[in-house]
Amino acid sequence: MKTRLIIICICLIGAIYGMQSVTHHQAYTQWSAMNPKQLIANGERFLDSGQVDSAMICFSLITQDATIRERASYEQVARAHLLRWQILFYHFYDYGKAIESLHQAEHVDDVPSELTARIEMSYGITYHTMGVQCNDSTFLSRAFDKYISALGHADADIADLIISNSLELAFVNGLWTQVDSIWDGYQRLYHQKEPSWRYSYNVLMHNGMDAMARGDGALAANYFQQQIAAMDYAPDRLRYRLMAHINCAKALDMCGRFAEAIDNISISEALADSAKVKDSQLEIYALKSQIYDHWGKATEANQYNIKHLQLKSDILSYKQLRNITEQDFLNQLQEISDDLQQEREKRHRMITIACISAVFTLAILILLLLLYKKNRSLREKNLRLYRNIEEMTAKPTEKYKQSNLDDEDKELLRAKIEDMMALSTEIFSSDFSAQQLAEAIGEHYKKVSQIINECYGCNFNAFINKYRVQEACRCMADRQNYGNLTIEGLGQSVGFKSRSTFINAFKANTGLTPSEYIKLASDQ
Repeated sequence: MKTRLIIICICLIGAIYGMQSVTHHQAYTQWSAMNPKQLIANGERFLDSGQVDSAMICFSLITQDATIRERASYEQVARAHLLRWQILFYHFYDYGKAIESLHQAEHVDDVPSELTARIEMSYGITYHTMGVQCNDSTFLSRAFDKYISALGHADADIADLIISNSLELAFVNGLWTQVDSIWDGYQRLYHQKEPSWRYSYNVLMHNGMDAMARGDGALAANYFQQQIAAMDYAPDRLRYRLMAHINCAKALDMCGRFAEAIDNISISEALADSAKVKDSQLEIYALKSQIYDHWGKATEANQYNIKHLQLKSDILSYKQLRNITEQDFLNQLQEISDDLQQEREKRHRMITIACISAVFTLAILILLLLLYKKNRSLREKNLRLYRNIEEMTAKPTEKYKQSNLDDEDKELLRAKIEDMMALSTEIFSSDFSAQQLAEAIGEHYKKVSQIINECYGCNFNAFINKYRVQEACRCMADRQNYGNLTIEGLGQSVGFKSRSTFINAFKANTGLTPSEYIKLASDQ
C-alpha cells in the first residue's frame, strides 16, 4: 500500500511538473525582463496565491541569473534568498537547502538590520523544527541561540515573531531559566510603544509557560484559554491559534484533564489538516498519542503514534521527490538562463557591429565632405591663380596698336603711376577712379589705361585693388591702431564699398580670406 502511494505521488508530481514546465521557458523569458524590485513583488504575489513554482522562478532569477543580480541591490539579493528559504522550508520541506539559502543570504554585503533579524529568526525556526522532529537537543540549543541573536537586531514587529518560538523552545528544551533575560529585552522594545495583539498574545503565552514550568497546569491552561478567546480566525493567525491550542492541551494534560486536552488538540488537528501544515500535523499527532497514553487509552495512543510515523515517512518521501523535481527544475532554469545569455551575447555582438559600422560610415562621410570642401577651395584658388596669370600674360588689345607711346614714354608714365600709388592716400577713397589717377599725374586717361593693361596685365579695378589689399594687410598687422575695426570697417577704410567686394578682392590677391589672414597674423 505504501509503495503504491509513493508511486501515485511520483506520477502526480511528474504530471504537474510536466504541465508547468511547458510554460517555464516563456515565463522565464518574460520575467527576466523585469527589474529586481518587480520580480520580488511578482514572486510574493505568486507565493500568496499558492503558485510556488512561479514564485521560485522569480526569486531564482535574482539569486542565480548574473545579469539580473548585477542590477539588484544587496538588500534585494538577500531578500530573494530569504524568500527562497520560505519556499524550501514551508513548501518543499527541504531543510538542507533551506539552510543553504539562509547561508547565502547571511553572506550578502550591507544587509539592513531588519533583514539580518529575519535571517537569524529563520535559522532559529529551521533548527527548531529539525530539533523537534528529530528529538535532537543540539538543534534545539542552536535554534535558541539564533533566536537570541535575532532579538539583538530586531524591532518590535519582528521581535513579536521571534519571542513566541523562543518561549516554546525554552520550555520544551529545559531552558526556561534563561528566558528572563530574553523576556526583559523584548519588554524594552515595547517601551513607549502601543502594544500589538501579538504582544498581548506573547504575554499570555509567557505567563502560561511560566505556570507550567512551576507545575501549575490549571493556571497555565487558564492563560492559554485567554489566548484562544482573544484570537480571531484571520488566515495570518493560523499558526498562532495552532500554538495556543497545542499549549493549552499540554497544560490540561499536565493537570490530568485529558478529555479537555483531547478536545483542544483535536481543534489544532482540524486547523492543521485544513491548511495542510505538515510540521504542525507531525507535532499534533505525537502530542495526541502522548495524551491518550497518559489517559490510559493505549489503542488511540498507538493509532496516533502510527499516524505520526507515517506522516514522518511521507514527509521524507516527499522531500526526496521534491529534491528530484526541484533539481530538474533548477537544471531547466539554468539551461533557459544559458540560452537567454547566448541570445543576449548575440544581440550585443550585432548591436556592437551595427554601431561600429555606423561610426565607420559616418567617419567616411565626414572625411568625404572635408575632402570635397578642401578640393572645392583648392579648385577656386587655382582658378583665381590661373586667371591672374592669364591676365598677366595676355597680349595687348587691338585698341592700343594705334598708340604713339614708345617704350621710353611708357616707362616714364609707369613710374608716375607707381609713385602716385605708393605715395597718395587718395587711392583709398571709394570714389577714386582711373580718370582721377590720370588727372593726378597730368596724363591722358587712355594712356594711363594702356599702361595699366600692358604693363600690369589687368584693368584699373584689379590694379587699384592690389594696393588697397596691401594697405589692408598692413592695417591688420597693426592691431594696436586698427584692432577695433571689423572686417567690413577695415575694407571701407581702404576704399572698398562692400564687405563682399573686399573679401573677394582680398582672397584674389592673397589666396586667403581677411579672417584667415588676421588669425595667421595673430599667431606670429
